[in-house]
Amino acid sequence: MVLVTLSVIVTVITLNVHNRTPTTHVMPQWAKKFFIQWLPKYLCMQRPTQIRIELSPTTDNSESNVINLLF
Repeated sequence: MVLVTLSVIVTVITLNVHNRTPTTHVMPQWAKKFFIQWLPKYLCMQRPTQIRIELSPTTDNSESNVINLLF
């Protein structure tokens, strides 16, 4: 009976954490700092460089814009 109770509790917690979205939950500032700044540094991880994509306003062919964004 104890194993069933623990299994249900862990399942409920896991589903609660997994189904969070930015519209229903706001990440606290300390969590952002921990997971984005502090933890990657100590795990020797590097953040990917951000690529700035600019579309030219003179291009009317939207299909070519999508292809240019993908490649």
